[in-house]
Amino acid sequence: MEREEALFEECRRLSDVELLRQLEALAASERGNLVRVLVRLSELEERGLAREYGFASVFLYCVRKLRYCESAAFKRTKAAEACRRFPFLLRLLEEGELTLTALAQL
Repeated sequence: MEREEALFEECRRLSDVELLRQLEALAASERGNLVRVLVRLSELEERGLAREYGFASVFLYCVRKLRYCESAAFKRTKAAEACRRFPFLLRLLEEGELTLTALAQL
């Protein structure tokens, strides 16, 4: 509990400008990490590693091994498939021009 309280206290000490700057940087970093996750999920599928390690699908690997909820796992597996077919989508996602939800619906 102390760690969680420290995180909030750290934010309370930030100026408005610094809070907004950090939030924007973290969101950009999050999008970049999502792109890297999608590329790796795509490669996992390409290599057949999920099945090799006892999971019936990449979706189940995401749920059971990576601990994503089912909706998050579904979006990521569908998005990874779309990005494998159309790699330019990764740039749009990282730049914030395309959302994970929209990408998963392609």
